[in-house]
Amino acid sequence: MNRLFYLFSTGMLMIVAVLAVEPPRAFGQAAALSAAESYVPPMGLAAIVLRPQALIGYPTYPSPSMQRMPIEVAEAWGQEYLGMNPLSIAEIKVIVAMPTGPQPPQFGLVITTLEDFNPDKMDPSLLKASGPVMQQNRKIYPLAIPDSPVDMVLEMVNARTALISDPLMLQSMRQSAQGAGPLAELMKKNPIGSAHGQIVFAAQPLRPFAQQIANNPPSDVPPQFRELIEGVALINAVVVRMKFDNGTFVARAEVLADDAPSATKLHRAADSAIEFIKETMLDRIEQDMSSSEPGPVNDAFVSYLKRIIDEMVASYRPKLSDDRVVLDFRADNSIATTGVLVGLLLPAVQASRQAARRMSSSNNLKQIGLAMHNYHATFNHFPPAAITNATGEPLLSWRVALLPFMEEMELYNQFKLDEPWNSEHNLLLMDKMPRVFSDPSLAIPPGIAGGLTNYHLSIGDRLLINPTGKSRFAQVTDGTSNTIMSIAGNEESLRPWTSPDYPEISLDDPLAYVIRANGFEVGFADGAVIRMSPEIDVETFKAMLTRDGRETINR
Repeated sequence: MNRLFYLFSTGMLMIVAVLAVEPPRAFGQAAALSAAESYVPPMGLAAIVLRPQALIGYPTYPSPSMQRMPIEVAEAWGQEYLGMNPLSIAEIKVIVAMPTGPQPPQFGLVITTLEDFNPDKMDPSLLKASGPVMQQNRKIYPLAIPDSPVDMVLEMVNARTALISDPLMLQSMRQSAQGAGPLAELMKKNPIGSAHGQIVFAAQPLRPFAQQIANNPPSDVPPQFRELIEGVALINAVVVRMKFDNGTFVARAEVLADDAPSATKLHRAADSAIEFIKETMLDRIEQDMSSSEPGPVNDAFVSYLKRIIDEMVASYRPKLSDDRVVLDFRADNSIATTGVLVGLLLPAVQASRQAARRMSSSNNLKQIGLAMHNYHATFNHFPPAAITNATGEPLLSWRVALLPFMEEMELYNQFKLDEPWNSEHNLLLMDKMPRVFSDPSLAIPPGIAGGLTNYHLSIGDRLLINPTGKSRFAQVTDGTSNTIMSIAGNEESLRPWTSPDYPEISLDDPLAYVIRANGFEVGFADGAVIRMSPEIDVETFKAMLTRDGRETINR
């Protein structure tokens, strides 16, 4: 594991946990911070500024809320690995800059603390074994970051200000102590104020790329988004400020345009896109919930989600303010927020239902496989493809023959085995299909009567079950773990469960009756059930179907 990343992440998680629960405090150490634009190089694109001290209030932080936090652990962690108290971090500024050549964007950190920080006291494992080096009377600490594509170094500007970046970015930041370029100017004109965090993005350096996107929008973009994409060339900058206000997260995003007319175009495009997203969400909810059990509760849930989405969209519509488009966001424990979370979790709920249905289908195939084994143990062969009369005419399905081995002897005794499945007597038993033959993961087309099943045995020449004659384990020379016994087919494979008719699996097109968009289950002759991807290789699937093909299969 990347040790430096682990340690840094641990410390940041502790700080974030504090930010989430502690009410704002007066920041009496503001003098310790440099100007917002400090160390921002000319090629800067974006900056993220976090001021945890506005909430922590070090060193006078022991309050009722803070006392519930692992203060001692955070302090001990910092002293052991960093040689300082991490709760004394006053500001963290992350700067992203334009890449130099065909490289990813550069980034650097400016960390300001309220107490002196000496890298010589850091855990040695966080630094390269070569130790610090002197460059032009500056002490540089190479950081030990395994597998990093670039070397990262640390330099102390003074006892309470640290710069971390790659050597090239470090030099650019060092030379821009007072800030330089569009991003620095933007941060100077849009200070963080009383906010606890800020994101600033300068779009000017990317204006040529934005213009290309605006002039050549993708052809498949919905018309409701086309005007918004064309408007990216009008964006001058984006400023986002965040704050915790008595336990409530408050944020304001401002999209700055070149002038007021450009801002008006952006506002119109954003409003149209939001309306389209809202309608799309409502349609998606109706589609997702249509697969649930119908009824007043389901209808009420859909109505509730629609109402909440309408209210939230109305609250978060962007506003026009001179040369900028403004979006305010407020997150607390209100009923509305809960409703939105429910809406966001809806796909996960639907996914869990689908997973439960697939699990039920898998269990059905396992029961069928167990019954097949018990049948073979009793008669020394598998059930025939169909129950026939004296002349060999198919009358009933193999499923009827398996009933005694599925604790369905009473139902089995009700059949007249010398009559076809659709005789006047046997047809009455169609509606008594055991649940083991019902696949809950398959949507039965509307208007089709019950008693249909998509569970089939692998019947055919060279397959497990001979269409005629007796089939035995001894004939499975490929091995039971490599040979498919049963299949959960698709809608086209649906057959009356008592009918001897079955979908013929052709080795020329073996996936015809089984392929489904989300995959399908198959049962092997050893009793295992495996879910197959819809993109399974045809030749591999064909090899799994044959009982004596001598193929090599990695199941």
